[in-house]
Amino acid sequence: MRVESFDIHFENGMQALKASRWAEAEAYFRKAARDARVSNSGDVRVADAVGGLAQALDGQCRHREAACQFARSISLYERAGLADDDLVVGLRLSYAGACLEAGEFKIAEEVARREVGRLEEDVARAGLLADAVCLLVDSLIAGRRPEEAHREAARVVCLAHDCDRMPPESRIGVRQKVARLLCRLGYLQQAELLTRSAVLDARQCVRKDDLARAAVYGQAGAVYLEIEKNDDAAGLLWRCWDLRKKSLPEDHEDVIDAQVNFAMALSRIGQVHDAYRLCRDAIALAERTYGRDSVDLAAPLNNLAQLALELDRQDEAEHHTRRALAIVRQHGRTHLHAALVDNLGSLCLESGKVSEAEALYREALDIVSSGVGEDHPDAACCLNNLASLLSRTGRLNEAEQMFRKSLGICERHF
Repeated sequence: MRVESFDIHFENGMQALKASRWAEAEAYFRKAARDARVSNSGDVRVADAVGGLAQALDGQCRHREAACQFARSISLYERAGLADDDLVVGLRLSYAGACLEAGEFKIAEEVARREVGRLEEDVARAGLLADAVCLLVDSLIAGRRPEEAHREAARVVCLAHDCDRMPPESRIGVRQKVARLLCRLGYLQQAELLTRSAVLDARQCVRKDDLARAAVYGQAGAVYLEIEKNDDAAGLLWRCWDLRKKSLPEDHEDVIDAQVNFAMALSRIGQVHDAYRLCRDAIALAERTYGRDSVDLAAPLNNLAQLALELDRQDEAEHHTRRALAIVRQHGRTHLHAALVDNLGSLCLESGKVSEAEALYREALDIVSSGVGEDHPDAACCLNNLASLLSRTGRLNEAEQMFRKSLGICERHF
């Protein structure tokens, strides 16, 4: 009976995870882990459930808890003799990512460096190697060692340029991962070159698979937005949306995501009214598909609020932001939580609701500090916003302290 219960709870957890219903996924995976232990189902089943639990915690920005559960899952898999399985390698990288988000830069670096050493001679696992190097570079940047970060990045850039013998899907994946890394490091021309190669590969090698091409175009469009090639981005994101519309129902989550992404690209080329309409229509589709309180609505509502602001619709922007924040609070924290709280604080300040704005700025600072640490650049941004409010309301001594803290963080990181 416990084995059947495990299967049900685990499958429900996976469905909730896929739909980004993090708190629900956490509850199911905890039950699945308990079922596996009680029924003595073996280390692998417990590891499966604990790994899912770690992902659910990570999705709620509870990175320290997630790192502990990732480590526990990895240990169980390794005890079962699966240390070199791709799934376990991926979990070790997820563990490094959770450590990085939690501010444990040294641990993240050590884990990522160890995985790079294991993977660098294995051509068949080039995608995992690219992931590992990207994590290593991010951990070095976070640890304020930019010169080492750039040296490590050179390793994966060579891999991306010399991967012609890989299967097309692997080659495209590696080049797109490296392009995103290069964007973060400021190598925009190289990022564009690799992105163009990936798009060309997609047109030539996976032309019969519309959904695979759509995924490539979507990621390429995101890179072009980063490097401010906005017209090219809009073209690629339109192709992504068009291919998905032809292959999937109009209310499929991938179609809705592509529509929102295309809308945001349109706003970058000045077509804000069209962008607002498309984003609003995408949200209406999502509401009919998932319900008005679905966590999948939070990000599109945040985008719609930004577009409303561009159109000088302050009240609409505040309404959409409040609704997105209510959804996030209902479903558990996500990466959007602090940003939404901070955005709402700015909107309240703009409309004269100073007391509410201050409470929201302090809440955003608490969320960031507990999630990624008090010395994170995101904390500096929250401190700066709070200091500006305090200065405007005449509390100059407290404002100065906040500004000094913010400046100190920025000097240490940049």
